[in-house]
Amino acid sequence: MGKTAIKTVILLALGCAIIFAGISAKENTGALWYRDQVAVLMYHHVHDVDQSLATIPTELFSSHLDYLIGKGYNFISSQQFKQFLEGGSIPDNAVLVTVDDGYESFFDHVYPLLKEKNIPAINFVITEFLDNPSGGNIPYLSHRQVEDIASAAADIDFQCHSHALHRKSESGEALMIARIIGKDGVQETEGEYKERIKKDTRTCIDSLNQSYPKTIDSLAYPYGIYDELAIQLIKEEGIRYAFTVEEGMVTQQTDPWQIPRINAGGPWITAESLHQNILNHVVAAIK
Repeated sequence: MGKTAIKTVILLALGCAIIFAGISAKENTGALWYRDQVAVLMYHHVHDVDQSLATIPTELFSSHLDYLIGKGYNFISSQQFKQFLEGGSIPDNAVLVTVDDGYESFFDHVYPLLKEKNIPAINFVITEFLDNPSGGNIPYLSHRQVEDIASAAADIDFQCHSHALHRKSESGEALMIARIIGKDGVQETEGEYKERIKKDTRTCIDSLNQSYPKTIDSLAYPYGIYDELAIQLIKEEGIRYAFTVEEGMVTQQTDPWQIPRINAGGPWITAESLHQNILNHVVAAIK
């Protein structure tokens, strides 16, 4: 075979490879994994030095987003999500990103990637730290940082993770449902418990509104722990959507005060395993 013929064969082979690669990529991005439901992803801390069961490095977080984009997922905003729960439509393969606790790492590592990739998200903030960002074991967001993000990104939403309920009582119960014992050794009454939860919810909303003057109507339960009375109390203070840590997909039949999520924030969760875990929870898989 002459040199010209060899070159022709090689060019044809390369051309076919490019064509098939293009078809394959198109099939991936056009895949229909599910419709009329949402995978709500849950993250906490994204950091390249800190390590914990709820901390992932920046590169892993970025790989999650890129992989899901490449697989044809559509990231939606909190507003689209709420409209969906009220009966509105959403894109196929809908995903909502949520990040709990309001750590400073959201400003340093998460927000820049979301902005770069044009991905909306909700950050659930523990508002007691907004005035004292160094008051916890991990640095938290400040009012100024919330303002800076909110002014630059309309699709980054900030909502409540309680004001000061992200703790447990001496007996180990989450403060959202515990009846705490005071310094005098007396357990709070039922009325005192109810007022404590209602006041904390009001304080969370008021504090967040100082730097984020938009509607605050959502809350992620601290530790994902709640009961029917807690639901009723936050409802009375204007919370219309509450997020749990129970795994599952969200449909229009989902109780808006018991919204499930899918954990994406563990260091062992690869982009591929996150995709598979979403598919494992699809209510009615499309074959």
